[in-house]
Amino acid sequence: MAIPTALKCRTRKNLTPAERAEVIAYLRSVSTELSPPQGAIKACATKYACGDAQISRLWRRSVKAIQAGAPIDYESGRKGRSGRKSRLTSEFRVQLNEAIELIPLEDRTDIRTLTSSLGIAKSTLHDY
Repeated sequence: MAIPTALKCRTRKNLTPAERAEVIAYLRSVSTELSPPQGAIKACATKYACGDAQISRLWRRSVKAIQAGAPIDYESGRKGRSGRKSRLTSEFRVQLNEAIELIPLEDRTDIRTLTSSLGIAKSTLHDY
């Protein structure tokens, strides 16, 4: 039984930094005045099995770097933006600091008594 086209999962290929460098090198070699010929981006996308928009976005980013005279960044830009986000925001840290200052010194001597007087988990205070 064939799977209907609408139900197929679309996976996005993550290009490695080496593949990104190859794409940029190819587009720079065929481009005139930082403008690739028609069909070059589509050809790269087909060769590396990814979307036209991904190659176009990579090329746009590298053109900006070339025009600014900066080195081309071949990284994906995901590092640092992916993964679980921290609960400990700056606002939470400020509020926690103020709450700790209000607690008497004898209750601030160890983590266990401090957490019981604050009413938060020991691990949360330890992360802070």
